[in-house]
Amino acid sequence: MPMRIARYLAHLPSLALAVVLSCANVAYGSDLPEAPEPFHGVVVSRTSLLLAGGVVASRALDWASTEECLRRSWCHEGELPNALVRSKPGLAAFEASMSALGIFAQHEIGKHGHRKLAIMGQVVSSTVILGQDAYNYYVDKSYPRRP
Repeated sequence: MPMRIARYLAHLPSLALAVVLSCANVAYGSDLPEAPEPFHGVVVSRTSLLLAGGVVASRALDWASTEECLRRSWCHEGELPNALVRSKPGLAAFEASMSALGIFAQHEIGKHGHRKLAIMGQVVSSTVILGQDAYNYYVDKSYPRRP
């Protein structure tokens, strides 16, 4: 019996949406916004090249700051697995592949008509990475402190 009730409750959101749409007089998505037109111009612009260079530079600094952090006995990587971080070529390959993935995502998003979103994504990504790089270099060398 409880399984039958759960099955009916699973359809409740769909039913509620159908009731709301029927009350709002929305006829088959006529009030919904249209998807942007695909961009047929030049996708690789000066701005996209500068952003791609920024991503590559921030990832290179991330690799260098992680290597600097590993030279300190008290410092450890909090995000990536230790086996990857301890391998210099492995970490370099990871950073290069993440750079390539970011550039590819920017290109694809821009190609589908969302150039501002692609630019915003690259700027936010580079800013976050550069902030972490600055923190890695800024951390006081006398850490850990005793209370």
